[in-house]
This record gives sequence, structure tokens and C-alpha cells, in this order.
Amino acid sequence: MSYLDYIYSEDLWGSCRVIESIVCIELGTRGLYYCSPMGIFRSSRFRITIRAYHDSNIINFLEFSNKIQLFICRDPKPYYILLNNHVVDRYMLKDITRVCGFHGEFNISGSSYTNLYREFIITPVHIFHIGVPYPAYLGRICRSENSLIEALVLYTRRNLYVGSSSYIIYRDLLNYHIDVFKRLSQYIDYNKLGFLLETVI
Repeated sequence: MSYLDYIYSEDLWGSCRVIESIVCIELGTRGLYYCSPMGIFRSSRFRITIRAYHDSNIINFLEFSNKIQLFICRDPKPYYILLNNHVVDRYMLKDITRVCGFHGEFNISGSSYTNLYREFIITPVHIFHIGVPYPAYLGRICRSENSLIEALVLYTRRNLYVGSSSYIIYRDLLNYHIDVFKRLSQYIDYNKLGFLLETVI
């Protein structure tokens, strides 16, 4: 399997319809990057897209860029960094690379519009780092369209990849996921969800 085909592997996607990732876009030539957590979607065997909502900041950068840096991570540290600061320098980018299992450069090769969001087709150009040779073993987070289930799954993984001493990081990460899941579901009762989360954390 070509290293560029890693992202298309059935073993990588498994049961995931959407994989949580981090997208970074270089700002000029000063080594600064605008980074944001985003889901990557596989609509067909060799078609990967990212979805940017019209009210998000990153869509302004995506519209004027033809390439991105893409990270796939299981560790919550980089997501926590980006909760407070979306603009990172190349040293912070190295820190993100160290805790992520996948880092590659992708071209934006097309896009489509809806009333809510814009989808960008991305194509791998160069893979900088792959943590494990077999895609099935790459640490990744599947984004669920059911926010209640995903919040509970995240809670059960707390001690596995955050640690009991990282309560603030866990809480901020969970709140981020709730905000994302609000976009993906129109039917969940957020008051009940908030009450449930208060009882489990």
C-alpha cells in the first residue's frame, strides 16, 4: 500500500463515517498556522472531504488556500490547545505532530456548497508522519452524530487517555464536543444533556 493511500484504507476508517482531525493552514511565510478541529468525511473510496460551516472562522482561510496540513490524533492535548488559541507557530505545530499519529499535507481539489456549510475535497500530497504502519492501529476518534452517546463514550475514555488529574482539560474538551455535536443533531434535548453531564463529571 502506498503511503499516500493510507488515508483511504478501509482499515483506517473501520466503522467511522467521520474521523475527528485537526486542519492547519499556513498564514503567509512567517511560520504561523491557523488550526481548527474538523471532521474528515469519506463519501467514496477515494474521495475525502472536510466540512466548514459558514459561521466558522476557518472557512475564510480555506477559501483562499490550496493546501492544508492534516493531523489525526487520539490524544486530547492538541484539541485542548486549540480551544484557547487557533493560531500556532511552527514549534507548537511540532508539539501537535508529536502527540498525533498521522500528519500529512493535502491539496484542496474542489468544493461544494449547501445552505449550512461548504465541503472541500482534499487529496494527499505528502505524508510527513505515520505513527504506526498498519492503518487499523492508528489512534483516532470517530465523530458520532449522536451527541449523547459520544459524550458518554468520551466519559468512559477519560482515565484511558486524559488521566484523573486532568479534570479541566477533560471538561473543556467535552464542552467543545458538545458544541460540535449541536451542529450535527437537530433532535437532542440539550437541557437534559447538560444535566446528565453534570451528574457524570
